[in-house]
Amino acid sequence: LDEGFVLAVIYAESGGRRNAVSPAGAVGLMQLMHPTACMVARQLRIPEPSKYDLMDPDLNVRLGAKYLGDMREAFGGNLFLALAAYNAGPAAVRGWIEENPGLAPEEVVSRAAYPETRSYVKKVMKRWAQSRG
Repeated sequence: LDEGFVLAVIYAESGGRRNAVSPAGAVGLMQLMHPTACMVARQLRIPEPSKYDLMDPDLNVRLGAKYLGDMREAFGGNLFLALAAYNAGPAAVRGWIEENPGLAPEEVVSRAAYPETRSYVKKVMKRWAQSRG
């Protein structure tokens, strides 16, 4: 993944606060849910992290970037859908695609996604575009 893209996600997720914890329990720079972090750690064949471990920036970004890359791959390389899946979950995004056949991925996100997810995707994409000049 492009480093600027990952940094844009970090900005949107935690504002760069390594110890950020959301009301839903997402932790660290990339706001990982513990079960997701454990799943990714198993894929990488590294020890499953504790919630406290997820506050380590290096580990958090390693796991978060891997998961974000997995979402990009799962949705055919489309960054709009990958971001929506990172935020709302891949099952939700698959449902939106099924409910809106024929729509371009950007339209699926702008029409079907949760309001928070629509805002999140716009925020990340805007920040990423700014970082690229």
